Amino acid sequence: MATVLVKTGTLKTGQDIVIGSTFGRIRKMEDSFGKEIKNAYPSTPVTIIGINDTPKTNDVVQVVSEKTVARTKSREALTEAITKKSDLSKQKIYQAIDEEKVKKLNLILKADVQGSLEAIQQILSTIKSDEVAVNYVETGVGNITESDIKIAETSGSYVIGFSVVATSVASRMAEGSGVTIKTFDVIYELVEEIKNLLAGLLPPEIVRTDLGRLNVLAIFKRGKKEMIVGGRVTQGKVVKGVNIEVKRGGEIIGKGKLVNLQQNKENTGEVKQGNECGITFEGDVKIEEKDTLIIYREEEKRRKI
Repeated sequence: MATVLVKTGTLKTGQDIVIGSTFGRIRKMEDSFGKEIKNAYPSTPVTIIGINDTPKTNDVVQVVSEKTVARTKSREALTEAITKKSDLSKQKIYQAIDEEKVKKLNLILKADVQGSLEAIQQILSTIKSDEVAVNYVETGVGNITESDIKIAETSGSYVIGFSVVATSVASRMAEGSGVTIKTFDVIYELVEEIKNLLAGLLPPEIVRTDLGRLNVLAIFKRGKKEMIVGGRVTQGKVVKGVNIEVKRGGEIIGKGKLVNLQQNKENTGEVKQGNECGITFEGDVKIEEKDTLIIYREEEKRRKI
């Protein structure tokens, strides 16, 4: 949605247009009194509904003959804008999108005034990541309506509002359709929420913690997937339920799981350095005497933007 002033020619409902880096087809026009009109003549301020994003102030409206032309021109303008603001090349951007390496957070963004909308988008544009990005499905000025909820439901979008409220009908629709609405009165809080949503799209960071080492002294049982071995804890501690790397001749030859731990033939949760123990190892690699078992834990950690 955008408000423009017609200087020359006539704008008509159904025309395909380009406004700076945005594009679309005029689905509806309203005059300064909110009355729907079909034609807008010179010197007429008019609100246009149907473009894909919010244009910048002083962008020029161009009427084109076909929608495909509108999309082509807009894509060229958008590419130029992205290239100037980003270290990523045009080729890398399209390649990442084509290969679905960039996960997109679909947003419907509503604000009280155009200035707030532009300020929020400007701040969000400074979030740099080559893995996730904000995708504005719809932006606009005014309260959150049932129309926003319908678009959010079909596009899988979050509805974010700044200094606006959701109408009672919109709230009921959102609750019934599972659409998330979040409104804020502080821009900083809104931006932090969107950062959290983006972070949720990132794969978790795997954090490894080495716990100890065990030198294998004896092999008690060999199975297809499991082995029972005995050894001495030479560093740290051995803990039941964690991961194992098998080291032989200075090289890691395989990995597995420590599924059971015994000390003095009794089950236990951990055995500390200097003590002997028996373990049940689950994995494909075959452990041999004098191998070193590296005991470690892996945990998933949520990443931040």
